[in-house]
Amino acid sequence: MKATREQVEKIFNQIVAKKHFDFLGELVSRWESEKEYEDFAEYEKAIRETMSYLNIVKVTKRPFGIQFKLHGSIVTAKYVKKGNMLKLSVSWL
Repeated sequence: MKATREQVEKIFNQIVAKKHFDFLGELVSRWESEKEYEDFAEYEKAIRETMSYLNIVKVTKRPFGIQFKLHGSIVTAKYVKKGNMLKLSVSWL
């Protein structure tokens, strides 16, 4: 059974309540400016530890984001660069 829109919205409300989108936004901004010097594994470790309540299956650097399991679906939350701005894109299968 795949996740419903309501289930995805519920988990994203939890993520927002914990201010973890702010956390991810800060990390992606830092990664954009420091990627030549820093190890992405440290970013992945911080994400997995901070967001341990999610069943994270993958953390990606290009595009910067996470994939996690939710009710039989894979939810993808990634930051996409639009001009000078980073926008959060969410999808699930």
